[in-house]
Amino acid sequence: MTKQKYQYFQNKLKEKEGRDPPVSFLGQSFLNASKEEIVDFSSPDFLSLSSHSHIKKKMMKYVLEWGVTPSLLNPLKKYLKCYRDLENKFSQCLGQEKVLFFPSLNQVSYLILSILGGDSPLFFIDRLCQNHLLQSVSATQAKVLRFEHKDLNQLEVLLKKFSFFSSTTKMIISESLFATSGKTADIQGLVKLAKKYETLLCLDDSHAFGILGKQGMGLGAYRNGIDVILGSFGNASPSSPAFVALNPLLYHYFKTFSPQMIEAVFLSPPLIGAISGILDLIYAMQAERIDLMKKSNDLRRALHSLNYHVEGEHTPIITLLFNSEKELMQVYETLLKAHILANVLKPPYVPIGGERLQLMVTSSHQEKDFSKLIAILKGIKKEPLVSII
Repeated sequence: MTKQKYQYFQNKLKEKEGRDPPVSFLGQSFLNASKEEIVDFSSPDFLSLSSHSHIKKKMMKYVLEWGVTPSLLNPLKKYLKCYRDLENKFSQCLGQEKVLFFPSLNQVSYLILSILGGDSPLFFIDRLCQNHLLQSVSATQAKVLRFEHKDLNQLEVLLKKFSFFSSTTKMIISESLFATSGKTADIQGLVKLAKKYETLLCLDDSHAFGILGKQGMGLGAYRNGIDVILGSFGNASPSSPAFVALNPLLYHYFKTFSPQMIEAVFLSPPLIGAISGILDLIYAMQAERIDLMKKSNDLRRALHSLNYHVEGEHTPIITLLFNSEKELMQVYETLLKAHILANVLKPPYVPIGGERLQLMVTSSHQEKDFSKLIAILKGIKKEPLVSII
């Protein structure tokens, strides 16, 4: 293609290829075209299941047995048996009565909030919830009230103030483990407020699933008082298969009033096999979870000793706050030049002024990975933090 009309696209693609060269996967690391090792602290694959042999074998087994077609066979909703079996298996794992699976977290969060919200919903949402939740509540055209991060006192003030507000549905929305801060929600406090003010409670359990809660099933598992539990099998990757757990009434309502439920493309057998394989493994990975938390706490202490302002609490999500976006980007670019990947969180993913660097610890990270990260961060000249959100 040499025509002038394609020149812009060719130039942009060439620029992109220069910035993002192809890499080869190697455990928790990657090799670039120059065979230099790239250490990844940006992935939420906490238990390193993405390339686990058991999951690969389970996917292949389901392909051979069930083919590759989606599990919705016809408009009468007669599902493949493997889909029904997975629903039953997972509902028992969560200690919840009804579950549904979807191709992505973005899809299920929007569908749930739009359908359960009704014609005139009122949503109370934590200010540091993930962008997919904020986008979903905005797309429903609901009245949205954002309370400060984990501030249940402010949440109660809002619930009380709007207790007589005319709405079809009132719902509190929170994450169980916040990706943007690494902190866990006060779920017991949220349940109490939801009960006191007759409000639905929706909990996004994506980042906690696999690593926190009873047998790693998340912080919403085996709990009463939570009306909706959302989650992802890719630890909150928006494009990974996702689930929603509901009580029987909301399950029936959702399936009755969601036209998308008839037309939606449900999970293919390979994905059903992958999820089944994940559930096989997670139950038996308590030792890996303990080791993961130890690695995370050791890194958190090391960063504290370097006078970085560290957020997070005994979880594998560690965030660093800075005085300015300029300082944040300086640290990020320095890590990138040293072949260390991290995540930069800027608006709209966090509020203006809340920009931060996010580090994800996984079970595959080795001592040499932490030593390299700490050495680079130690060598960066830092100003004392004088203002944070």
